[in-house]
Order: sequence, then structure tokens, then C-alpha cells
Amino acid sequence: MITFTSRMDVERSMMFDQEYEPELQMDVEEKRELLEVCRGQVVYIFFDGRVIGETYGATPAELYAHEDKKIPGVNKNENNSVYCYSTTIVGAYQGFGFGQLLKAYWLGLCKARNFKRVVGHATNDAAAKLNNKFGAVWFQGKHYANWYGTQRTAHYYEIEL
Repeated sequence: MITFTSRMDVERSMMFDQEYEPELQMDVEEKRELLEVCRGQVVYIFFDGRVIGETYGATPAELYAHEDKKIPGVNKNENNSVYCYSTTIVGAYQGFGFGQLLKAYWLGLCKARNFKRVVGHATNDAAAKLNNKFGAVWFQGKHYANWYGTQRTAHYYEIEL
């Protein structure tokens, strides 16, 4: 059975940060602060009672209100947008369509909250393919090498809702 929730202890959600390089991992307090900024734009997916994925985001203005949350290439005045900060599925569950289910659910919540678009960055092929399923538009000149000190290149996208 697949279920979704918007509430979970931050400590429990730290398993998702382990899927990334150390430069992209947050500690508990950093993640707690970020999720507070996201104010309800947080979704977790469960499969047979086990949490396997998370996605969350906030408006650019909310992110920019916190000094350490500046995102390259994102206009802080995009009032009708939500920035998808992360979509993560635990490694053992990747490749089975759970990311698509999670993203679809989250995009539906964003639309229900009257957002007009989702903006974000994809840093690998799997993320790009996932966002393409929802009509992502990619922008030349809006890609960033060495994303937050990693070997990743981040590519900016928008999805109209």
C-alpha cells in the first residue's frame, strides 16, 4: 500500500540526506529550519508502512528571507512559484516509479494551493527524466557547475501547473 503524509519527525527524515554527498547533507537543525520555511510544502511517501521518499519546497521569497537559503538562478520575487528544494527516494526503492508518484502528489498539492509554477534544479539524469514527465522546460544559460561544492552540474527548470 502507498500512502502520503506531510508530517514526520525531522530526525526520522535524515535518512534521505544520506543519499547525497556530504556537501549536500544537512544536520538535524539545518533541516528543521528549512522544513519550517517550507510551511506545508513537505510530502513523504510510504510503501507498506515504510517511509521511502520525501519532497519539499518553498516560495523563493520564503527561501530568500533566510540568508543561507539563496538558490542560484532563482528570482526571489516569483510570488506564484514554489521552488522544489529536494525530491529523494531511498536507493533500494529507486527505479520503481515511486519518485513519479511522489512528485505528482506534491505537484497536485502545489496546484491546489494556487501556485502557477514549480521551479527547481536537476543535478542528475534521473531527476531530469522525472521532471520531464511533468513538462519541465529547461533554460540554457541557467546551469551551475560544482553545485554546492560537488561534482554535480545543476540545470534549472520550470514546470507550469
